[in-house]
Amino acid sequence: MFNALFSVPFFLGLIASQYFELYGGKLYLGELLAMLYFFSKGTFLNNSTIEKNLVRFGFFWLTAQILSDIINSTELSSAVKGELAPVFLVISILGLITYFRNNPQNKTALLLGIAIGAVIRTYFYMDDYFAENIWKGGFGNACLSVFLVYFSFFNKKKSGLLFWLAVSSFFVIGMLNDSRSFSFMLLASCTFYYCAKQGYCNWLSLIHSKRVGKLPFYSAFVLVFLLINVFSTALFSSETFLSLLPADSVAKYQNQVTGEYGMILGGRTEILASFDAFIEKPILGHGSWAIDLENKYIRKMIAEAWERGYVDELKYSYEHEYIPAHSYLMGSLVWSGIAGGLFWLFIINKLLRILLDHFKYMPVYYYCGALYLLWDILFSPFGYSGRWQAEFFLAAFISHYLYLQKAVKPQ
Repeated sequence: MFNALFSVPFFLGLIASQYFELYGGKLYLGELLAMLYFFSKGTFLNNSTIEKNLVRFGFFWLTAQILSDIINSTELSSAVKGELAPVFLVISILGLITYFRNNPQNKTALLLGIAIGAVIRTYFYMDDYFAENIWKGGFGNACLSVFLVYFSFFNKKKSGLLFWLAVSSFFVIGMLNDSRSFSFMLLASCTFYYCAKQGYCNWLSLIHSKRVGKLPFYSAFVLVFLLINVFSTALFSSETFLSLLPADSVAKYQNQVTGEYGMILGGRTEILASFDAFIEKPILGHGSWAIDLENKYIRKMIAEAWERGYVDELKYSYEHEYIPAHSYLMGSLVWSGIAGGLFWLFIINKLLRILLDHFKYMPVYYYCGALYLLWDILFSPFGYSGRWQAEFFLAAFISHYLYLQKAVKPQ
């Protein structure tokens, strides 16, 4: 690790984690460097199947977004930002995959630099919105990334005790800082990792084998999602558990678990509005940065949340002018219709299938990264930070998968 801290890839990672303003939006230096590298070294011709499919689905998304902006007469600056998102995303991923393919020895140092660079950026340059809780605003994720990169690629002893002490510390700090998804996704990811390394998860290979078919695979995914919802609803309904949390978080959690469909929808009522918006315009969507004219969808969201018991009164307010869409998936469905959603469904499918195919050969960094990204696709807004995190993780994950395809046979 000492040598990595003084290497060129490490300093490139530090630089890549910083961003700058561009045409009213933000672009990470890592995205700029990755795209420049792709155009100088990459090619669309000899890439792997997964890279070619990434380009195809990204192209469908971009085409639908352009058509959507034309049909909806989207304001020019909003249209440009919305249409560049899939371009930056896909080309940055391809550029980083190409770099990792050409320079495999530099991969871990670059990931370490990106993680430490994120710690520096989030601590000293936190957005004003998260000024009172920098842990939830990204500092926690950055610190966790440093730990996961170190434990996965630089720690040779792999002490189970120290690993679980660190995980427990991150879990407690996250809960005390109102970072519920951070803490529980970490616990779920590391438990999965531990069970897989102990040989308790070999049966997972049967779920998506060719002999069984795809239905059990997707059914198992839905079942796990439902079980998580049931468990989280029960846990956050417990007075004993709530007594351990900060008082300002308790009222919010109690309100979220009282609704008809449990904790997850209670924490993401925006899905009600974005689903209605998608159903109204499923083919091409409402355009980039879709405006909620006359608060039509916001009012419907409030009314439906009230009917399902998630808000106490119809005076519940929402501060934004855009159609609520607290999800990469739902946001793309609202902005560009079905083509945008298909891109993220493709990513979900690959994340799950690669992880289940090769879980025996994955370090914990990829377990946590895959499940955190899956959560973000379903339940987090797609902003500039989320875009960059998805880019470098997917590039690292896919490049590791391409290496494993040559090294071992899928289970």
